[in-house]
Amino acid sequence: MHYFLIKIFSWLYVISAISPIAIIFLLRLQHYVWAISIFLFALIYSNIFLKFCSKNFGDERAECDLVEIAEPKFVPMYIAYFVIALSIDDGNLCLFLIIFSGIFILVQRCKFSLFNPFVLFGFSFYEVSIKNNTGTNYKIFLISRQNIKNINELSNLIRLNDFTFLEKGRDE
Repeated sequence: MHYFLIKIFSWLYVISAISPIAIIFLLRLQHYVWAISIFLFALIYSNIFLKFCSKNFGDERAECDLVEIAEPKFVPMYIAYFVIALSIDDGNLCLFLIIFSGIFILVQRCKFSLFNPFVLFGFSFYEVSIKNNTGTNYKIFLISRQNIKNINELSNLIRLNDFTFLEKGRDE
């Protein structure tokens, strides 16, 4: 039951991350109250979810080669969300739900990094190249309250999905 609840809360986090599509679609239809409600839910839920995770989890470690700021790489992705939401015909709720569901499944099931624009306040986003003794090199997406400039080992990591981690703060 505990695993199921965590999965549900993680899905809500993904939904909040891709909710700009819904917000833009609703604004285009002039449903301002719904758009503002979804915006506020996504903003509040995203930050509460990360705060909860950072207090209750955090036992993974990783050695890293390189740390890069990641925010600029995700701007094109959100521009694509705007284009998608604006290109759907007015009132075509069925098409909107199909596209929204497809994006949700892609983000949830594929090797996507999970960038959530609603946690920009107080968090920084990094791409971290991981050292691996097996010869496999890969990058993870790291969400942190810290300003990471030079680090060899990351500890107290919380896994949000296979390639997205939250760093539990040193002061938490």
